[in-house]
Amino acid sequence: MSVPVHRDRWNVQASDIARNTHNPIRSIVESLVVEPNPTKSVISLSIGDPTTFGNLRPPKEVIDAVQQSLVSQLYNGYAPSTGHQKAREAVAEYSSSEFAKVEAKVNFRT
Repeated sequence: MSVPVHRDRWNVQASDIARNTHNPIRSIVESLVVEPNPTKSVISLSIGDPTTFGNLRPPKEVIDAVQQSLVSQLYNGYAPSTGHQKAREAVAEYSSSEFAKVEAKVNFRT
């Protein structure tokens, strides 16, 4: 499934809830006035982004999986703090060996 991207027509409006949400930390950060130190050189943080020059493009399978996840609307919002069961099982299987089996089960101690 291919989804056309129209960057020049991208117009997503914030929901009423988003417009009425207040983040006190963001308010503090956005109000900061920071003067650059003339004795210090600026470090470009973009140099560490491996996607800057087109490297590390996601495989088609990853793009398809993300698209399917979005269309299904099954994974909107935050995941459980323990993660989704399917994801835990996949990580457990990947991390297991014939000598050490990793379980995806979550044990809570109260």
